[in-house]
Amino acid sequence: MKKILIAILLFPLTIQAQLTMRDVFLQMPDSLLPYLSQSNRLDLLDYFDAKMKPEVTNELDGRTCLMSMSSDSLALHMNDNHDVTIFLLEAMEEIDSTSQVIALVRKYRLSTGEQETVMQFYNHQWSLLSEPPRLSTQQMSILPSNSSSLIRRDEEVMSKSPVIVN
Repeated sequence: MKKILIAILLFPLTIQAQLTMRDVFLQMPDSLLPYLSQSNRLDLLDYFDAKMKPEVTNELDGRTCLMSMSSDSLALHMNDNHDVTIFLLEAMEEIDSTSQVIALVRKYRLSTGEQETVMQFYNHQWSLLSEPPRLSTQQMSILPSNSSSLIRRDEEVMSKSPVIVN
């Protein structure tokens, strides 16, 4: 009887709780999206769940809208020049005792029509990973391709021979 009781008490410790997209969004540090407070994020989720327009006034007096949410992604329209997508992914190997990783993708649009995409990876506690995790081909296909026009333009400029000014 004691063995069964001990096994029952220790069993929850061996199970790793899987994060949900809701958890990921609510636990996101304010420093990653400074003008969208935790209260704003909670309001967006409440409006989304209530089938109301999931839109809030952010800290810059602009409108931020929750465009979509699924079990593994969440898309935000922060303003006319900035969109954010969060992905909850399964890495091929454990990172900090779990295989779940978070990809934060920010897309910036310039008035010239160019756009910049910045992708960062975090562990389940929102600590920045020093290098991208190993992901399956299926997981990689979910992420946007690195097609930043600004980086390509910078590479083109840097690859040209230097101009010498006398």
